[in-house]
Amino acid sequence: MEKFAYAEEAALYEEAITDGMASTVVAASKAECYWQQRDLKKAAKWYALVVKDEPTPEQILHYALSLKSIEQYEEADAWLERYEMVHTDDRIDNKHGFL
Repeated sequence: MEKFAYAEEAALYEEAITDGMASTVVAASKAECYWQQRDLKKAAKWYALVVKDEPTPEQILHYALSLKSIEQYEEADAWLERYEMVHTDDRIDNKHGFL
């Protein structure tokens, strides 16, 4: 049920972007929707827009892990290094169980 809610939300963000409301906030929301659906190829596409601005450590981590999932290892490693430099909360690592 929750996964469907994220899919529906992603569709709404797509409409907002089509209507010219593309912003970092919309891109971040869309990236998170795809992250929650485990559509990491689409998540990486949207996180790529998010990280151009001022991403949170969690957004950087999600972007890096999305890149790894689509086998863009070198770029993913660079973003994981950046994540290690900026994150201050070890709970993020444990929350996702990826690192």
